Amino acid sequence: MKGRWVVVEGLNAAGKTTLMDGIKEYLHSKEQSFTHSREPGSSIVGERIRSLLLDGKESGLQPITEVLLFAAARHQHIVEVIEPGLRTGKYVLCDRYLPSSISFQGYGQGISLAVIKKINDEATVGLVPDLTIILDIDPELAAERIAARKGEVDKYEGYDMEFQKRVRQGYLDQASNPKIGGPGKFVVIDASQSPTDILSECIGWLKHYEL
Repeated sequence: MKGRWVVVEGLNAAGKTTLMDGIKEYLHSKEQSFTHSREPGSSIVGERIRSLLLDGKESGLQPITEVLLFAAARHQHIVEVIEPGLRTGKYVLCDRYLPSSISFQGYGQGISLAVIKKINDEATVGLVPDLTIILDIDPELAAERIAARKGEVDKYEGYDMEFQKRVRQGYLDQASNPKIGGPGKFVVIDASQSPTDILSECIGWLKHYEL
């Protein structure tokens, strides 16, 4: 693979979209080609699965069903977007990847991490991002940001504070423990900073890892 693959993770309202926009502007300034995608989504199958998974209404999906659906969308994402982008030498910027399943379904919903790993070993075909950036935010602050949007919340945004705290811990554990997070480089950035400071720190890590 010739390209570079960067994943941005974190609780909802951590600032992933704003950071992604900043990274894209930075890559434009460097005349570096890139593609931007999200999980679940970024394929016809993935977007349909996204609608089913993130519907704020009660869907009746069991947690293990959600793991399987996320993995199915992830595999389509890899085959249709990530692999082609990397082969052509592009930066591939992904809003969420496997760490989300470990944090939300594993830590948040209590699904065995071994089960999540087994399912995703098949779905991810062994591909590992060059860098995973975790935007770390206090769940209370994230909830305030979500409330300030005054829009419809997705299913995971509507879960209680204890769930959000478990998800946050899942991200921090992955960044600090390779046995949980798996291969690849993890960086944790304080998401309570200004968007400018977050972007500056992120670009510093991109340069540090020569991405």
